[in-house]
Formats: sequence, C-alpha cells, structure tokens
Amino acid sequence: MGLARIMCRWKFNSVLYRWMRSFFLVLLIPIVLMTIAYYQTNHVMEKETNRANLALIGQLRQELDHQIQYVQQLSQVIALNSRVNSLNHIGTDPDTEQRLNMVKALADFRDYGSVNPMIERFYVYYHKSGSVLNKDAIYENAVFYDIHLQPSGIRYPLWKQTMEESYRGRFISLQAAAAVDGVRNRIMFAQSLPLEDPNHAVATLIVELNESRLLEAMNAMNLYDAGIVSIIDDSSQVLISTEALPSGHTAAALERMMASSGILDDTVDGKRVKIAYISSELLNWKYVYTLPAKIYREKVEYVRNLAIISVLISLLIGVVTSLLLSRRNYQPLKLLIDLLSVKGKRTYQSAQNEYDFIEKTIASTLDERNQIYRKMEEQQHTLRENFLQRLLKGRIEDNFPLADTLQAYHIVFDHDNFAVILLYLEDYSGLFEERENDFEKKLKLVILIVRNIMEEMVGRQFGGYVAEADGMLACIVNMEVGGGENKAALLEKLQGIAIEAQQFIKRRFYIQFSLSISGIHQTYKGIAAAYQESLEAMEYRMLLGTQSIITYEQIRVKDDSYPYSSEQEQQLIHAIKSGDLSRSSVVLDTLIDRCIMDGNLSIEMARCLIFDIIGTMMKASIESLSVQPELYADNQRVIQGILACKTVAEMRGQMAVFLKLVCGHLESLKKSHNKQLRDGVIAFIQHHYADSNLSLQGIADQFQVSPSYLSRYFKEQTGDTLSDYISRYRIGAAKRLLAEAGVPAKQVASMTGFHSINTFIRLFKKYEGVTPGVYRDLHKH
Repeated sequence: MGLARIMCRWKFNSVLYRWMRSFFLVLLIPIVLMTIAYYQTNHVMEKETNRANLALIGQLRQELDHQIQYVQQLSQVIALNSRVNSLNHIGTDPDTEQRLNMVKALADFRDYGSVNPMIERFYVYYHKSGSVLNKDAIYENAVFYDIHLQPSGIRYPLWKQTMEESYRGRFISLQAAAAVDGVRNRIMFAQSLPLEDPNHAVATLIVELNESRLLEAMNAMNLYDAGIVSIIDDSSQVLISTEALPSGHTAAALERMMASSGILDDTVDGKRVKIAYISSELLNWKYVYTLPAKIYREKVEYVRNLAIISVLISLLIGVVTSLLLSRRNYQPLKLLIDLLSVKGKRTYQSAQNEYDFIEKTIASTLDERNQIYRKMEEQQHTLRENFLQRLLKGRIEDNFPLADTLQAYHIVFDHDNFAVILLYLEDYSGLFEERENDFEKKLKLVILIVRNIMEEMVGRQFGGYVAEADGMLACIVNMEVGGGENKAALLEKLQGIAIEAQQFIKRRFYIQFSLSISGIHQTYKGIAAAYQESLEAMEYRMLLGTQSIITYEQIRVKDDSYPYSSEQEQQLIHAIKSGDLSRSSVVLDTLIDRCIMDGNLSIEMARCLIFDIIGTMMKASIESLSVQPELYADNQRVIQGILACKTVAEMRGQMAVFLKLVCGHLESLKKSHNKQLRDGVIAFIQHHYADSNLSLQGIADQFQVSPSYLSRYFKEQTGDTLSDYISRYRIGAAKRLLAEAGVPAKQVASMTGFHSINTFIRLFKKYEGVTPGVYRDLHKH
C-alpha cells in the first residue's frame, strides 16, 4: 500500500503529518525568540538612547547653570558697588565728585568685563540722566544704542522701554518681550537698582549673554543634524533654540514636563518626535532636546530587517529539510505497517494513525499469545493434578516415564520417602461476605489459598505438592529419612507444620479444616499406601470433631468392642421414660465419654455404639410416648438429623436436642393430667392405707411414674409430701377406731397400717399432741 494511500486513510492524524507539524513547531521557536529579541532590542536601544540624550542635555544644563550662576554673582557685585550706586541720581550736568566717581566706576567695569567670554556685555542704564555706564565709557542712551544695539535690529523705543521697567533679578529676551518676529534674540539678565528698593528703581543693571557662544554650547551636544536644542523659561517662552520650533508646540510640551527630567513622545508637523528635557537647578528653565523618533528606530529597524531575512532563509531551509527528513523517517514505519497488515491480516478501520495501528496489532498479538499461555497453563495444571491423583491412588504403571513427567510438571522428588497430609475443608464462610453466592468461585479461591500456604510451609523443610483428591486436599511430602532423624522425629515435624498451617490460615483467612497425617513410606509406590492411611485417619474426625489433627499412629491399635451393657441401656431407658432431662443427659454424657471420647474404640465400633445408643433412645421414646403417636414424626426428624451428622460432637448435640424433645413431651403429658393423677393417688391411698407395705415406690409403680416425680408432683398438688399425707390419713382412721370402745391401741395400729405400736404412738402424738390412750380417755364419753 502506497504512502499516499496510507496518509489518505488517516488524513491529518497520520504520523507523517504529525512529524511535519512537529518540525514546523520547532522552526517557530527561533522565529518567536527572534521576535522577542527584536522587541527587547528595541526597548534596550530606546532606553539607552534616552539615557544618552538625558546625559547630553544634563551636561548642557551643568554648563549653562554655571554661567547663570556667574551672571547672578556678577550682577550682585555690580549692584553692591558703591561707586555705581553713587551715580544713581546723577543729572545731566555732573559735578567734579560725580565725575570722579564715574572714572572709578569705569575702572571697576573694566575689571569685571575681561573675565567670562559667555558674557556679551554688561551696563547700567540710569533713568534720571538717561546715560549708560559700561566698561568703555559713559554714553548717552541714544549714542549707546546706535553703537551697540542698533546693528542687532532692536528698535530704540523697545529697548528704552525695557530699560525703564522694574526687575527683580531675572533673565529676559527682547524678542520675547517685543514679540517681533525676525528680530535676533537678546538674552539678558535685568536687575533694578538699588537692590533694597527695586519697586522705585532709578537704574537698571543689564548683563547680556553672548548668543553665539550659547548656540555653540547647545550645538556641541546635538549629535544629530535633525535634533533641536532649546531653552524654555517658566512662561513657556523659548529663550533660545538651535532651530525654530512650531508655534504652540512649546507650551503644549511644557505642560507635560512635570518632573525634573524625562522623555516625552510628541508629534510635530505630523511627525513623531522624542523630547528629552531636564530642569535647571537655578531657574525655572527647561533645557529641551527634540529628536525625530525615526532616528531611534533606524538601528532597531536594521536589526529587525536583518532578523526577518535570516528567519525567512532559515524557514525556507527548515521546511525543505523537514519534508525530506519526515519522508525518510517515515519509510521504515510504512514498511512495518505493510508487513503487519499483510502478515497479520489487519485492517486500518479502527486505527487512528500508524502508531495506533501498530499498538493495537501488537496488543492483539500479545492477547492471543496470553490466551494460548493461559490455556496451556490450565491444561498444565489439570494434567499436573491428574498425575498427582494417580500417584495418590497408585495408578502408575511400571513402564510409566516418571522422571520425564516429574520434570515436565516441575515436580522434584529429591528423596525416596513419602508421607501424605490430608486436609478436609470444614468452614470458610468468614472469608466472604453474605452477598457472595458463587459457591464454585469461593471454593476455588479457598483451595488456592490453602494450596499455596501448605506448599510454602511444607517446602521450608521438605518437598510438598498439593492436589485435590476425593473432595479433599492431599499434600504429598517428600523427605529424607536418616541423617540423625528417625521417622518419629519427622512425623513430629509434620505435625508441627500441620498445627502452624491450621492456626495461620484460620487466623488470617478464617478458613477452618481438619488434617490427617499418614506414616512414612518408601518409593513413589508408597504414596498410595500413605494416602490410604491418611484417609483412615481422617475418618476419626467423626470421633474427634472439627479442626482436628489426626495421625495414623494414633489409630493403628484400637479396641474392637465397647462396654455398653444391658444394665447401662436400662438406665438410659429408665431416665428417658421418667422425663428427667438432667438425669437423662448425665447418663448419655457418661456413656459417650467412657466408651467413645477416650479414643480406644475403632471407628467401626464407634459407629456401632452410636447406632446402638440411638436405638435405645428410640425404644425409650416409643414406650414413653405411646399415648401420643402424633409426636413420632418430630422424633423421626431429630433422629434423621443425628444420622446426618459427621462428627460425634455434632451427634452429641443432636442427641441432646432429642432428649430435650422427648422429656419435654413427657413433662407436658404429666402436666396435662394433673388432677386425674392426684385424685387417683388419693383414692389409692384411701383404699390401701391399712396395707403396711404401702410406699412411694409402690404407688409410683402403680401409676407408672418415677418416685421422684410423684413425690415432687404430690407436694405441688396437695402441699404435703406423700408420706405425710399417708401418715395423716392413717392417724385419722385410727382416731375413729379409738373412739369406738373395746378396740386396743395395738390392734388399731395394725388395722391402720403401722408396723409397730411405738411408731403409731410417736406419730399420733406428733399430729394430735397426745398419746392414743389419752385421746381415748378424753373421747370416752
């Protein structure tokens, strides 16, 4: 089957597609990493550029703030100069002293003016005289304007108006003040004099900065031709800039410059720009560096383009390589699928892809193999069981290949001596819950448990193999006789193993069973004899009860007779007929303990004795309950229950039930005839009281009840004992005879049933309080 057909069968679940998707996923990893690297590079480069721009503009601030500080200090020095202040009120016609002060002030100004090239000029404008003092001379204001200010294009009225205003030491720009476009900026520091009263200024000190030097310093930090460096004051006015800024842009940007320094994104004439700013430490100025955003992106875009080209080339190569590798790697898998589909006769119908098809094919093959193995193991187990059963029952022919069979069934007989331990399962209900009703399944599990434990415990000292036989489990034990151990010691070890196994299995698995142990026999042919001995020993379980351990040595010599005489049988019959349950139970228990439980009877004689006792109990029951034939059916069911018992202990319990049933019937029979029996006994006494042989035994025999029952019964019915009642009745008859004249006392005693006159006198005095003679004398008349 071709590659295309296989892929068509599984469509996009094919392993080939999965491999290709995996390869493509691997190719995506460098693309994703390159994208992340691009964004990280962009961020880092932008961050570094911002940091560099802030550093540059920070250097500009440091330089200009230094110059501003110098201007402020110079203005302070000039403003505090006494010679300068002495000219504040000079008129148009100064006197000699005032002229002398002018000369001294000029000398001071010359000293101030040769220090800092950043200062263009400085002068004092006197309002009253309209003169200007600088380092060169004292000028009329018009002359000073013509020489120094007119070339800059500043109009005289604007300049004069600016000079006559009041200032508290601040920088101003004539262009900004006049708001005239096209006029060159003049940044100057203005301070009204005197310092102590600037609101009533009489002079104005001006320190004018050198604009060309400022621009040189600002251009020195501008690394890009497209960048613009500006200085903005606190009123959002541009004091100076390397290039003109769009109107309104400065005020809008300044509103966002809240921090001492930072970077802002803005748009100028539709183009994105980056604005780096930093505040002056001396004034409310902002040093601003405006740079087009594209400059930031140039290097990043170069890296990005390089990365995109590299990724595209890698992607192309990766796709081609992935296709080739996927196809090459798929070829062995395709061959394997073709092989499985042809040799294994499998189809693709239920498989999702190639691996699923292979997995299901292998799983199916393994399942078939396991089924074959299980069948072989079951057959092996069955054949092994059959072989062990043949050994137990002696069905091995002389020419049977015993050695090969033992090897085939993994049975090892290292020694030539054998014994058999027979196990009879009695109860295993405690191992299972009540709702489990599968008897065969439960029995298989119990046999498996007992088999494994017995083989393991026997295997610790000997060789042991368990098989089912005649509804029981037989363990063939292979042992070595000799080496310091005789047969008695080995049998004692087997008995110890039996005890340990019985206790362990009962404690852990709630399985109860009895065991019998044979003697030791030589060669494998002796296994059958050992098995027969264990069977004979197991029969004594009937005598010894459940959960017994019986050895063949215990039952080898047994008595073939039992001491159950006719006298003992009559005792049991009489006890049962009397209805006395306690006495009947004592007689039965004594008989069973003496004849059976002492262990001297053979199993045959024990069975005979049991049947003999059952017959005795039946005879006593039939004779006692002859007046109630409807109770025969109940007794018959009890007898059948006794015969169905498997042990003497169980029979003993059923016999006790039988005795309770029979004695209970007799007791109820007696209670149902209470009045009849009482009246009959009283009438019998009244008719036979003169008989000196009248006694409890004679009356009981007359009414066919036991003396003890009659005595107890008569006491309950009349309140007197039977002997007291007879004596009272005789004394009453004697009183009637004594009342008749002429009858001697001795004759009265004889007529009323007394043996002697002494007994008559003693009893008469006991009941009447007087002797017979005194009684006669008292009733003579």
